[in-house]
Amino acid sequence: MSFLFNEASLTETTLKCGELIEIVVGTFSKFENVSDLFVEPYLRKNIAEIKPVALNHLLKICRGRFVPVFRTMKEHLELEGGITDSVRCIVSNEEVVQCM
Repeated sequence: MSFLFNEASLTETTLKCGELIEIVVGTFSKFENVSDLFVEPYLRKNIAEIKPVALNHLLKICRGRFVPVFRTMKEHLELEGGITDSVRCIVSNEEVVQCM
């Protein structure tokens, strides 16, 4: 799943072609427990270097179920001791703000 997501994100940013990432987001978001299976582990591994565009796609995949994202964000904040660009992007996302 990580490989597909990374390649689709890369295709979107380098080739300015968003069709592949939309297919990946649409497919991943259909899985009931995608937040636990993919989003949370992916964020744990990549939160420090993930780009805002990819973060927004991850949040779309969650379909409003942001608890795993918040868990990961909290752990990251505790480790880093402050707000990073990734955390700032998460908390400024429109869908996330509505859940807060």
